Amino acid sequence: DRINEYKKLISKAELEVYSIQGGTPFTDIEVCKKRIELARMLDCKNVNIGPGIEMGTENDFNEAWKETLKTFAEIAEYAKNYGINVNIEPEPKIPLSTQKPTITTYEHARKMLLELGKNNVGIVLDIVHTFVSKENVFSIIRKLVDKISVIHVADTLDGRHLHILPGRGEINFEAIFRALIKNTYQGYLSVEIYPYFDVPDEA
Repeated sequence: DRINEYKKLISKAELEVYSIQGGTPFTDIEVCKKRIELARMLDCKNVNIGPGIEMGTENDFNEAWKETLKTFAEIAEYAKNYGINVNIEPEPKIPLSTQKPTITTYEHARKMLLELGKNNVGIVLDIVHTFVSKENVFSIIRKLVDKISVIHVADTLDGRHLHILPGRGEINFEAIFRALIKNTYQGYLSVEIYPYFDVPDEA
């Protein structure tokens, strides 16, 4: 209802909306479609569609994979009508949690991209998530740089699922940024530090 007010504020601040969050903690078709509509109204080219459907404790991975593939394909086709890219973000499984999304690693995401075969589907590279799932961020950049549409930057300690201020943890951002430059990444970096939502100016 307030979309025009937001558009005026964005224009006045000389900002550009480059990505809209739409698929966490799990991917829901109707929620994603609403986010795509919002992206269209804000002239935004990217929507995050998350890690696929939630796998129940009894769910078979192959069945969840098929359902996620079907879900992503429908969302991608819907977004294509508006010239919008949709981007998969793997979500690492949290220890002791009963919740588990289908796409938990970037290797899962890479395979999903191959099976989908759609040119408007990319990935969100969440640097913290690569550490949590113990994946090689440099290998991911080399293999998937052409599919990286959004990058979430935050820091972590001990490979835990934290999103603390860059420089407060153990991640070597200089090495990662050099790898992005070397592999000709041309997109945006988004600092995702939601633990500081109550002190945004300080953060």
